[in-house]
Amino acid sequence: MKKIAIEREWGILLTIALVALSYSFYLAVAFAGQPPLDVHSFRQTQTALTSYWFIKQGFQLAYETPVAGAPWGIPFEFPIYQAIVAYFSKTLNWGLDGTGRLVSYAFLLLTIIPAIGIAKRLKLPGVTSLYFIAILFSMPIYVYWGRSFMIETAALFFCIAAIKLFLDYLLGERTILVALAFIAFASLGVLQKATTALPILVVLSIVFFAVEFKRSDSLKSVALIKNLFVAGVIFLIPIAIGFAWVNFTDQVKLENPLGEQLTSAALGKWNWGTLSQRTSSEIWTKVVWERVLSPNLGALLGILLLITPFLVRAESKIKYIMLAVISLGIIPLFLFTNLHLVHDYYQTANALFFAYGVSLALAAVVAPALGKRVAIFILVMLMLSNYVALHNGYLPQIKNEFTKANRDLAIGKMLNREVPDGMQFVAFGNDWSSTFAYISERKSFTVPGWFKGYDQAISNPAEFLEQGRLGAIVSCTTQKPSVIQVFDWAKNNGSWKVGETHGCFIVTPEKQISDHLLDPAQCLGSIDRADVELRDGREFVVFAGWLAADNDNKRIPDDVVLKISNKDAAPIYLQALKVPRLDANQYLRIHGDIDAGFSRIIENTFKTGIYEVELVQGTGGKFRSCGVRKTFEIR
Repeated sequence: MKKIAIEREWGILLTIALVALSYSFYLAVAFAGQPPLDVHSFRQTQTALTSYWFIKQGFQLAYETPVAGAPWGIPFEFPIYQAIVAYFSKTLNWGLDGTGRLVSYAFLLLTIIPAIGIAKRLKLPGVTSLYFIAILFSMPIYVYWGRSFMIETAALFFCIAAIKLFLDYLLGERTILVALAFIAFASLGVLQKATTALPILVVLSIVFFAVEFKRSDSLKSVALIKNLFVAGVIFLIPIAIGFAWVNFTDQVKLENPLGEQLTSAALGKWNWGTLSQRTSSEIWTKVVWERVLSPNLGALLGILLLITPFLVRAESKIKYIMLAVISLGIIPLFLFTNLHLVHDYYQTANALFFAYGVSLALAAVVAPALGKRVAIFILVMLMLSNYVALHNGYLPQIKNEFTKANRDLAIGKMLNREVPDGMQFVAFGNDWSSTFAYISERKSFTVPGWFKGYDQAISNPAEFLEQGRLGAIVSCTTQKPSVIQVFDWAKNNGSWKVGETHGCFIVTPEKQISDHLLDPAQCLGSIDRADVELRDGREFVVFAGWLAADNDNKRIPDDVVLKISNKDAAPIYLQALKVPRLDANQYLRIHGDIDAGFSRIIENTFKTGIYEVELVQGTGGKFRSCGVRKTFEIR
């Protein structure tokens, strides 16, 4: 009977774990093609940008993340994940977005292997791992971030594998092979993401000292001193490798004007946080409660399970393990406090340990004391709580279908079309986010407001790119550069056109149209705006609308040109910028990726009078008059 009961428990828990695993797998695969413009698009596209340029240029230690201007190297973490993604994407000819997300999820799946090994090494109840898998893969934080285009799960896998090897060394045979394996995985963890690995190494070193001291009962024991020395070497090697990498990256960053402000020394306060942050209640309320326990571990139920071993007569071993697990969950918050406060994805580095603690409580305390059915019932309630939180939180983001209503996708696609391959652009008003650079597949200097040379970048943007490679300027800010600064630059630096979409000015080279003997054509289109506006104290004429090349196939022309004329002057021809107009696309029944709209803004230098603007479409180098006209008055 006992054997049957055990088999029934295993069967139920295995089914529950597989359900959680299957659902998370479905979400990861079904929406893998989503561009990395969802939550924390800043970080996702920065990671993706590195992988993209690995595909284009090959692996480099001083790798390029070309968003900070030339020279392009501003390395942070050692790019293990990025290189793996680039390799699979290029070798298998998979889309980069999907490859990045699936590799991230694969690393999350791989954490199961060392997690099972840890339970076996610690001689925990066999079902502990099933509880853990069920909880882990139902937690919104892992369902979502586990399929993001980020390094988090790779770093986590390396670190969990290192913990398993540490326990093998601590509790098993202390062979050189095991020690080397630990050093290897710990080093990979530190290189991939130091903020994930370093807190774990701190806890493991404390655990090692505690176990060795308990075994020796004396600080003066020769064996203790010898073992601590060996352990010190083992722990210090990964840290030394990490420091060597940071020193290397700092030297590379110093070659870049923006990189000078991104060295480890410059970011020290940002990374570590302040004493006031560590002593504030915010770390407990905002991070531990609102981001970890409440949406991922049943809120108060999770807390109760974590402290259960200390409230009942649990084995001392269980209490020690729970203490270590809770420490692994909490210590990262006090080492890298600011990072955890600012970024809600940072908790992927430590929420897993709380999940393991809850699994341990259910398998080793609740089930023996209250029965297996009660433990399974609590598990199901906890998972249901997770799925409610997922439905109300991250799930809409997972299922979000990005269209050109999204500013960054729209502008990135426009830049890809407008900026020739090999040319580059400068962008303002997008911090130093890689969204434009990644979607456009072009190198950029995306200038953050805190850049020391910000005014110089406004007056001479080409200085921060490779010589002769400036292909566009983007300004999405209401501050600097001002409207007047944008137009003065365009006027003083050759032939550039200025258009507007999604609240951003786009400045690109203008194609000159001199032939005014135009054949007529039947087009579909509309001039929605031909207005004079006052901006920053100057008058500008704003043109906007949409155009399809003909009535039959509704093809969008290669070029949209505005012919402006009045009775007293020869006509002038202005090339417009093609921009997204989803309403026009819907009317024309064409794909939303096609830019049917147009925009052109010019400074008002017209004399007083009545003017007419007419649409001209250009296809295959030939320009034809569309007969779509609108009058406007200059007063």
